[in-house]
Amino acid sequence: MAIKKRNPVRVGLLGESPNDTAALRVLLQKKYGGRIQMFPLLKNLKADKISGLKALRMLPDAYADERLDMAVFTRDLDALASDVTQQKKRQKEFDDINACIDSNGVFLLHIYEFEALIMAHIEPFNDMFKCACRPQADPMRIMDPKGKLQEASRKGKRGIEYSENDCEAVCAKLDYAELVKNCGYFS
Repeated sequence: MAIKKRNPVRVGLLGESPNDTAALRVLLQKKYGGRIQMFPLLKNLKADKISGLKALRMLPDAYADERLDMAVFTRDLDALASDVTQQKKRQKEFDDINACIDSNGVFLLHIYEFEALIMAHIEPFNDMFKCACRPQADPMRIMDPKGKLQEASRKGKRGIEYSENDCEAVCAKLDYAELVKNCGYFS
């Protein structure tokens, strides 16, 4: 009996920043390898525009053109998890987007922002920037994790400040299991 080879799951990535979606792609590739293929959706729209009317009109066609099985919508909360108003706003954005893709979406809401994931496994960042950013017990309680990374990297031996453009390179060094273990929303 022949074993039928499965086709990779086709996943669209939609996020407020190309840096975030590229970094997420690296992380998902580590976990799922050849079992998924990822495609950026609506690459030219950033920040709040990814949930605007123009994006909602363009999304069904982009989703269909790529013949996707699902999409991951990644967004920064830009607040702590306790901010119910901001949570509702982001959930509404996802619900509107999900309706455009036949409810085949997965929502990844970063508490406070994407860089909380880097804080969840800080050692690779410290190695890369030759700095000593201290690990946090709960990265979801850090206000402005990007700012904390920038401050630590500026003080590091390299003296080079972290920027969003470094996100993909840092994420390539992160351990997926550590992220799941240390960052509640990522698990």
